[in-house]
Amino acid sequence: MNQYKINEIFYSLQGEGRYTGWPVVFIRFSGCNRKCTIESSGFDCDTEYESGEHYSVYDIIDKVKKLTKDCKRVVITGGEALLQLDEEFIDIFHANSLIIHLETNGSILPRFTDKIDWLTVSPKDDQWILKFGNELKVVYVGQDLEKYFESDFEYRYLQPCSMKNVNETIEQVKRDPRWNLSYQQQKILNIR
Repeated sequence: MNQYKINEIFYSLQGEGRYTGWPVVFIRFSGCNRKCTIESSGFDCDTEYESGEHYSVYDIIDKVKKLTKDCKRVVITGGEALLQLDEEFIDIFHANSLIIHLETNGSILPRFTDKIDWLTVSPKDDQWILKFGNELKVVYVGQDLEKYFESDFEYRYLQPCSMKNVNETIEQVKRDPRWNLSYQQQKILNIR
């Protein structure tokens, strides 16, 4: 049975995108194939994703069920979860009536996108290849945004990279209403 390196599992509220405010269990996979820095992406990564422990999918489900028996939406994130996430994991989660909400940087094209219940793509550079899903979430640093419309998403969100460009991001959304504003509300509310 596969073992997955997991950085953390916790129960909180979704702070970004379409499901902002919904209770969810976060499963943060360890590892990433991007190194986001001011120079490469226009912002520094704010997530510690390198450390972690190895678990079977059943160990992970047990941890989820200990956190909440009622919440069924699980946000799979990272780092980059698609470095480890596989069909076996998704199938076992679905067999346990759990909803898979995947957040990815879009640099890996999974073979099993039809099995993911909600797909959020948040490109970190121009090397993203997963150009379809439910929502596109772009960290706004003043970049040209037209390239993001060469893709197929139900919802498109611009997110400020820091408190320093909140007003700039709001103004961009007002100039181009094809976007919605997403803000990391967990930081405002000071929740995990």
